[in-house]
Amino acid sequence: MIEGCYKSGSRCLIIEDVVTSGSSVLETVQCLQQHGIIVTHAVSILDRGQGATEMLNAHDIKLISIIKLNVMLDTLEYTKQISSEQKFQVENFIAANITFPSTTTSEETKITQYTSQHLSQLKEIIHKKKSNLCLSADFSCWTEILEAAEMLGPMICMLKTHIDCLPFATTKEIEEFTTNLKAISKKHEFLVMEDRKFADIGSTVQKQLGPNSIYRISEWADLVTVHGLPGPGILEVFKMQYKPVGVVLIAEMSSEDNLSSKIPAYKEEVMLLAEKYKEIVVGAVAQQKNFSKQLIQFSPGVSLTIGAKGDGLGQQYCSVENAILERGADVIIVGRGIIKNEKCDWVSVAEQFRTVGWAALRKRVDENI
Repeated sequence: MIEGCYKSGSRCLIIEDVVTSGSSVLETVQCLQQHGIIVTHAVSILDRGQGATEMLNAHDIKLISIIKLNVMLDTLEYTKQISSEQKFQVENFIAANITFPSTTTSEETKITQYTSQHLSQLKEIIHKKKSNLCLSADFSCWTEILEAAEMLGPMICMLKTHIDCLPFATTKEIEEFTTNLKAISKKHEFLVMEDRKFADIGSTVQKQLGPNSIYRISEWADLVTVHGLPGPGILEVFKMQYKPVGVVLIAEMSSEDNLSSKIPAYKEEVMLLAEKYKEIVVGAVAQQKNFSKQLIQFSPGVSLTIGAKGDGLGQQYCSVENAILERGADVIIVGRGIIKNEKCDWVSVAEQFRTVGWAALRKRVDENI
């Protein structure tokens, strides 16, 4: 099986053209090891992103890839070599056929198994960066958001925007902002969620989302927030949309006396919608985890301190541990808890949220195994 000069104790680097699950590389590793050859690394030209990294990590083999399939797809779409619909079909196929190692009990496999493309993406980011922190970038100027994204990008899994709250002078500024934000998100590996809270009939949302709207949200946002109030028609838009965007449903809000928290049946109906459209729904904004474990709970209003006061306009706060350990949050959304501090302290405060949030998530997951 082995050609060339070698002896027991020799070191070997495996080079592969394409890796999928990593099983063929692992078979080669096992053959080499039977002859006393040491293998610690493998290099692939293309990683299809279907579990090879996790599979090989479980056997102490580090995989280094020259390019990942998602990057190749982005490039092919950008250069118009493939259509957005073709890209969407490939991404859905990959997401539905990810192989996770059954030989490891690492935290990567203990947390929810995901079904949609965006869920898989978010899961990978959370575990790679050991961060379940989402930055709510509630600034009054778009340049400040870019600055915060660059500073805090290494510590977050997601950044949340309210683009219609920003004072753009021209459409060129909007394009400059969204283009740069997308570039920073790729550089630091986090998703961008536009907290638009779509809540209209499907045909209207289609116009709000599309390329003819002033903000062209579908071209730069990975995720958007959507109210369940209009019913399934609003989610059909996202199934049809030429540029796929993941959906985070609003099941409950963090504001005092919000109606969704007073009407349990409403939340139940929203979660039924999420189950029906699980190929596009990533999760829900909620204050309690009483819905499917296959969906991510995003919880806003999170503070480092217990008993933090609200903002006088209805916002209520809870501690990181309370949000994750008692209320079931998977991703914590933090805005003023970080950016109300001096700019020189943003990084250290964000790192506190990341550390405490990740530790609480690990604790909850370990306790439920």
